[in-house]
Amino acid sequence: TGYSLSEDYFDIITRLDPRWVDIYLFLSNSLSIYEGKPKVAIEYMTRGTNVLAPEINPKAWQVWRFKGIDQLLFVGDIPGAIRSHEMAAEWADNTSYQKLSSLFTNIAEFLKTDPDSKLIKFNSWLWVYYQTKDLRVRERAQQEILELGGKVKINEDGEKYFVLPESSD
Repeated sequence: TGYSLSEDYFDIITRLDPRWVDIYLFLSNSLSIYEGKPKVAIEYMTRGTNVLAPEINPKAWQVWRFKGIDQLLFVGDIPGAIRSHEMAAEWADNTSYQKLSSLFTNIAEFLKTDPDSKLIKFNSWLWVYYQTKDLRVRERAQQEILELGGKVKINEDGEKYFVLPESSD
């Protein structure tokens, strides 16, 4: 059916089972990237953040992270992105994902001092690129990375990776 029913689909899912953490990556990709409806995606992700906790699901931090990325990259809600990353850090702490806690805290702190940071946007698009298997989402993320000044490199194993030159931030 394509993506035309994504909004209805995720509305139903997040109303009936907002604790289904794994759905939020697809929600963010479908609504924010394909349908151009990041505010709707954020609204639906809020259903999850309102009822989830790390005690319910140790991966619950992901909902805050995806929400923060959408707030940063698609809506320009820097205070919201800061709060979402702070919550992702808090929820990742004391789980098997606690090593990510400092990353999310650093992002929040960096956004407080440099809200239009090219580095933070670059790293957020990298996260999108590496988190998805969907080729259209990867292409969009790569396009955004390149527009931020990122360069494509190939490692000795022939795998693509991206760098942001030092002078571009």
